[in-house]
Amino acid sequence: MGFFDLPTVKRNPTGILALVLCILLGGIGTIIIGVMEKKQNVWILGIIQIVVTIVTFGIGGLWALIWGIMVFVRSTNA
Repeated sequence: MGFFDLPTVKRNPTGILALVLCILLGGIGTIIIGVMEKKQNVWILGIIQIVVTIVTFGIGGLWALIWGIMVFVRSTNA
């Protein structure tokens, strides 16, 4: 697995909340997913998403939005 591999989450209330946060509050949801899945590289990416969003005056939030949608697509029902 590479550093930028997408995590998968379960479609339970906690997973759905993390996905919604990932889409609405770029970076925060990614950090939560990283902590839930115990994957250090994912929460580091969440921090990077927040920094990029701040540095680019919000334009970097597109990365977090696309990331959240892609994680949702890969999420499982189990």
